[in-house]
Amino acid sequence: MHAAVALDLTTGRERWRWERTETEEPRQVGAPRVRAGRGTPIAGERPVVVVGEQLTRAGTYLDAATGAEVAVFPDEAVDEDRRFISPDFRFLREDTGGVRFWEQLPEGRRGSPVFALYRADAAEESVDSVRVEDDRRNLFYDARNTVALADSTVLMPHTGREGDRPEPRAFSVLSIPWDGGVEEATWIEVAAPPGEEFDYPEGVEHHLLPVPGAVVSYAGDPEARTSSETPTL
Repeated sequence: MHAAVALDLTTGRERWRWERTETEEPRQVGAPRVRAGRGTPIAGERPVVVVGEQLTRAGTYLDAATGAEVAVFPDEAVDEDRRFISPDFRFLREDTGGVRFWEQLPEGRRGSPVFALYRADAAEESVDSVRVEDDRRNLFYDARNTVALADSTVLMPHTGREGDRPEPRAFSVLSIPWDGGVEEATWIEVAAPPGEEFDYPEGVEHHLLPVPGAVVSYAGDPEARTSSETPTL
């Protein structure tokens, strides 16, 4: 049996406990890993704790306040073991109301990348999707730094590059409304107009950080990932 336990930070007392008991035919399963749900919960929803075998994938979702299991995925999105079907999904937001996530589609891996954004609503038991592609700008380099704003917009950062040269030339952001889709997507030019260069470190990534009333765009030093994950502003 494995367990995840929440303790009160002030008293040290147990607030809730989640336990997993192996079936009659035990399989080789390690201790579950626990992580906080990604993103900030939308209005009216609560944070979740995700328990699973891999931190990068979906698992069992628990209400962070009570420890009760919550169903954030409709039946169509999970397999018979309640695990999310595709291992390639990247999560943007996870809360008691559902999840927002994206994946790169196989059809775009040899040319201009093609992505699909998904919005799984637990209450309505539905999954909406938006297809994203742009023939003029390659969205591949910084796609993993995509963020979701509230429940209305997804922002995909872009680092302009010339041909096969790895040095970035400009920062921009593709703003994609959930309800309008890619047809109403808007490019936001953040820094460095065409022809102007910045002295970025090699392999720099374009990151986005949502804050109250704004979104911070910054260049992240790739070397910082190996230590404290501290970005270079």
